[in-house]
Amino acid sequence: MTDPQLERRIRRLEDRVEIGELIARYGLAMDGRDLAEIEAIFAPDAVLRSQDGVMNANGREAILALYRGRFTVLG
Repeated sequence: MTDPQLERRIRRLEDRVEIGELIARYGLAMDGRDLAEIEAIFAPDAVLRSQDGVMNANGREAILALYRGRFTVLG
């Protein structure tokens, strides 16, 4: 195995770990209704879409507004 191949394989494993950590952060932020953490998770130009179309927002600020509304409704 060449060094570039090994580096790609290691990067892929590191990426998978980071994705898993992001999923865990998202779940904890949702459970805790932690808007500051939700803001930290999403990029400024993030797009949020749910399969059923209920969740539909473009940009971090719109995503935060959507979650604020959902948390108010759902408690």
